[in-house]
Amino acid sequence: MKKIYFLMVVVFLVLCVLGIVSSGASLAWFLSIPSFIIVVGPGLVLSLSNFAPSEIFRYYRIGFSPKQAHKADLENGILYFTAFQRYLVISGVIGTFLGLIIVLATVTEPAPM
Repeated sequence: MKKIYFLMVVVFLVLCVLGIVSSGASLAWFLSIPSFIIVVGPGLVLSLSNFAPSEIFRYYRIGFSPKQAHKADLENGILYFTAFQRYLVISGVIGTFLGLIIVLATVTEPAPM
């Protein structure tokens, strides 16, 4: 992987944080342990149901290593990352629906003035 990729990810995150803070919002509004668990947890469980932990670590090692890898490992790594991406998207959609249900279930009628 190119080192510029990580630099751009850091710049992107810094710009997002600066946008949140400069708007007067609290950064804590965007950080939620339950949300992280609902989105990332099922993605990890689903990926572990299809790939062994040793395989997953090998694919990450290959992705961050400048050395050449075998074609079969590269193809399997692409399969893993594609599947993991889909799992995270599915988990995010389900998490969005769960959050919406929770918000709507806790909404109360405003008191009359």
